[in-house]
Amino acid sequence: MVAMLLLPINNSTLRVGSDDAGMSYHAKSDSLMNKFKTIGEVLNLAPHPLHGHTIYGPFDLEGHVGFDGKEYIIDFSRLFPPVPLHINHPNGFLYRLFRPEFVRHYEKKLCSDGFTVVVQSNPEFNQDLIEAERYLLKKCVPACSELLDKYARVAINKKMVIPGQFTFDICRTLHERGINTRYMGIVYKYCKTSEAKTLLLLEMTARIIKQTLREKIRERMSDLKFPLETPYLELLTTYVNKIFFEEIPEAWKQIELNVLTYFDLKQDVKHKAKEVQDLLLPGAIKEIIWGFIVTDGSQSYRGHLLLFDRIQKMLGFKVNSTFLKLVYNGTAKELQSLSIKRMGQKIKHMNIISHAEGWLLKNTDPEAALRKFEKARSSLPLNRYTLRNYASTYIKVVEKKQSLIPNDQDLVFYMKHLFNLALEENPRDTHTLYQFGQALDKIGKWSEAVEYLIRAVEAHLEHKEAWDELLTCLAHLSLVDHHKYTEIINAKFSS
Repeated sequence: MVAMLLLPINNSTLRVGSDDAGMSYHAKSDSLMNKFKTIGEVLNLAPHPLHGHTIYGPFDLEGHVGFDGKEYIIDFSRLFPPVPLHINHPNGFLYRLFRPEFVRHYEKKLCSDGFTVVVQSNPEFNQDLIEAERYLLKKCVPACSELLDKYARVAINKKMVIPGQFTFDICRTLHERGINTRYMGIVYKYCKTSEAKTLLLLEMTARIIKQTLREKIRERMSDLKFPLETPYLELLTTYVNKIFFEEIPEAWKQIELNVLTYFDLKQDVKHKAKEVQDLLLPGAIKEIIWGFIVTDGSQSYRGHLLLFDRIQKMLGFKVNSTFLKLVYNGTAKELQSLSIKRMGQKIKHMNIISHAEGWLLKNTDPEAALRKFEKARSSLPLNRYTLRNYASTYIKVVEKKQSLIPNDQDLVFYMKHLFNLALEENPRDTHTLYQFGQALDKIGKWSEAVEYLIRAVEAHLEHKEAWDELLTCLAHLSLVDHHKYTEIINAKFSS
């Protein structure tokens, strides 16, 4: 059964917005207009004129007062501003949009109606979007590539890139920096380490395989017009076999061509590094993925097993444990329908559900909580509540498995990365500062811990837990810098 929610609204309930492609604009509700303004201010959207009104967000964002007297806001598809138009995407203003993480932190407000007819008389809005994309590509992308070079090594060392335990989400790292996945090819060009490049290439390949298979499924659905599972299982197994077990050259040739084209790796080859030019060689992408080796103790795995894991997750199917064991030890010959345990849908939902589950589990089962927080981060990568709880729970998991060592550079880097992301939204969030200081205390970084704990109590003088943790760290430093930090505290809080 397929169910759809029906709202108590129609054309007659429209109070704010346009339902005729911007030819007219309704502004009949001060309450809804104020809500639109709040949305625009929070998301850093530029106010712009339309038919005598100042609007925030796209002109086709609609506000209704329903038959039940409640307010409804619908049609959010163009809420965020578009990137500049591209010759291959003449209608890109409808779907090629900046990510919210980038828009919210960009230095200028950006217009959701950029490159549409409603701002033709205000070209400065389009110019702002051109400058924003230039900043994204020239500043954000190189910085993200540098981070990925470090992060990929940490992920591999921390066993986050192991078949069956492939928890490293490279796309989320891009999203945290406000970078769309369509720019992965450009991120690839700036990366310097083979680990980061290969993981990016693996993700790009997985996405092309997903797109190709979904297109085939849509075509089959159009032909059959019946909700039967068997034809789609056959389509899935046939295509997966061509890629992983039969390794059909024609199938891989098309995949590689699509990777190079979709992610802009094929253009201006003569100006690119040798690593990028090598990708144009027949079979190069497949060879790189198959040649990538990760180890887990004495066991070694090739990169195509990671690709198989990623395809399972993206397409929502799961094979049984017997077949999966054959895949991982390299003896699987063919995927059959009977080996597929489940074929479902990928459902996206608000991160509040996964976050709440993680919160309930973090003290009793930190490993399960970590998976829930990980899932929550997929939908809102910069949510500070999820980030700080994820980081604290990660420390608990590591603490449970091994002693926390201050010179474990990978652990320190990963933990600081998570907490700094959480602090980007609100540098004075006392709870995040406290949890950061507490985590630094646990790994023996007492001097750094004191700095964050001072900021925590400065943000909220009555934060008792932060004061207790601060005094604990000062006790640790009593033989080193006790006098120094006591003076700092007295100077800050003597009043």
